[in-house]
Amino acid sequence: MIDKINSVIGVGKFHKLFIFSLINCSYLTCFLSLSFSYLTKQPQFLCKENSEQNYEKCVFKEDKFCSVETNSFEYIKDKSNSLDNWSYNFDLYCSNKKYIVLIGSGFFIGAIFGCIVITPLPDKYGRKIVLKIFLTISCILHFLILTSFNPLLLSMICITSGFVSAIYGNFSLYVAEYIPKESSAIAMSFIDAVYPFMGFLEALYFLTINNWRLLFLFTTLIHIISTFFILKYLPESPKWLYSKGKINEAIEVMKQIASINGKENEVQTFLNLNGEQLNDNKEENENNKENNVTDNNNSFNNIISILIKYPSQRLLIFILAFTFFCASYCFYGIILSLENMKGNFFVNSFLSFFGEMTAELLSGYLSGIYGRTTILKFGGIVGAFGFLGNQLCPYNLKSILLLVAMMGYSSTFNVLYIYTPEIIPSSIRSTVSGALYFCGMGAPSFVPFFKAIIPGTFEVLFIIFGFAYSIACFRLPETLGKEINDELPEERQEKQENFLLENN
Repeated sequence: MIDKINSVIGVGKFHKLFIFSLINCSYLTCFLSLSFSYLTKQPQFLCKENSEQNYEKCVFKEDKFCSVETNSFEYIKDKSNSLDNWSYNFDLYCSNKKYIVLIGSGFFIGAIFGCIVITPLPDKYGRKIVLKIFLTISCILHFLILTSFNPLLLSMICITSGFVSAIYGNFSLYVAEYIPKESSAIAMSFIDAVYPFMGFLEALYFLTINNWRLLFLFTTLIHIISTFFILKYLPESPKWLYSKGKINEAIEVMKQIASINGKENEVQTFLNLNGEQLNDNKEENENNKENNVTDNNNSFNNIISILIKYPSQRLLIFILAFTFFCASYCFYGIILSLENMKGNFFVNSFLSFFGEMTAELLSGYLSGIYGRTTILKFGGIVGAFGFLGNQLCPYNLKSILLLVAMMGYSSTFNVLYIYTPEIIPSSIRSTVSGALYFCGMGAPSFVPFFKAIIPGTFEVLFIIFGFAYSIACFRLPETLGKEINDELPEERQEKQENFLLENN
């Protein structure tokens, strides 16, 4: 019923402001998950062996530069050839090199714990209050990064930011519940596309202005303004209210959105024509309201139990979790390894982010024509072949094939965020989304360890994972153009059995 009212309302002023605000609120995650290659890139150095020589450009060697006992020369940071980043400002090399690990891996480890703690909350307390609280915290963290002058404090902020970033994993949930289904794919594509777009702009920014604090000042202001809009105007999700049996409240929210979009007359006409069906739904939801609350309390206390509780969802959740893990390892693995990829660092960065942005916009459009699962089936294959070509091709083609690989993996990521809230029932949607985001954030935390344990060959996993998750996705059912019951089959069967018992 809510989907039908959403279709009547269409996409208007409210939805455009809502999507614009979500895009701007995602800047913190953009910079901290996609920009470590820029923010922690080692500075260039000038050195000389004695006081009579002039400083000349030299290669950084940790055993010589970082050892007081063996240091027989003087060195300084070459500002003209270095990025004005965290490594340059906080000396994230030599004795402080440990902070690079804390900043990078710490963010993803924080995100893992955030998935456990944060993502079940919207199913229990509602979408609105949880989003508002954690976006406010995100604004504070963004400001603290801007004003930070201590590498340890910066590391702790990054870990906390990773924890809070779990709320961004639920953006697909908000899009699915506030945006009409026929427009949700395009809306989610624009939100996802802001990540590579900001990475692309950041590469251009460091090539020109090259001042990281000024960059964070601008994004902090935008983040605060957008969060203010959400704090002031965002209503509760009508789908969540409807699933909780609060049908009158859900209808009032729909009327508010319709009023902003100038569609109140159309919605009122629809409600008048479908009043009898609404009354039937109210009575049914009231009868099941107590059971729903109990289930939600259980899901909050034990996330694992809800993931395996319903037989109809087990294989689906496993395939989605496997795909999230593999696609995330490939996607973030390349992003975190840009400095180690063969070819020019900035060219690789530009093409990787451009490929990601193009793929996310294009995949959202194509998934609305050919289906969600079609893109999921072939995204990993394209990515794997692209990266395989990157490893085997001549030097001058490596950056181009890296772009192809990023397009394949990125299209998978984007469509997963579109597909998941469509196929998972609303009563467990937030919890499942959190578990999938857990897999997505857990995967890249392994990248630094694999690089250290199997240097030179860890990239093989990009190819293996790409083929593996694409094959797994052939078992996923399509949602495009199909009526998906927003209710667990087990709950529906239980209601039918109770109905038969009552009538007998």
